[in-house]
Amino acid sequence: KIVMSLLTLFILIAYPWKLQVADQCFQPWALLSTFLLNFSYIGLLSMMTTLEKSPFVASGDCINADYILCEVELMTFRCI
Repeated sequence: KIVMSLLTLFILIAYPWKLQVADQCFQPWALLSTFLLNFSYIGLLSMMTTLEKSPFVASGDCINADYILCEVELMTFRCI
């Protein structure tokens, strides 16, 4: 988690400078691409924290990742 948090921080700091367009004050493409990239990383972080929970955790919604994977495989097989 710490590595991914640092990665999002470094992307927030360094990535807009790579996409800077010359002779423009407002940089919409740099802001939008940085936001989307950080949004995807933060989404992956939240998915990772959800998936690492076990059924024995008392807080929050507990899920069983094995059950979900088996159901996805079964549904995929039924769709074929």
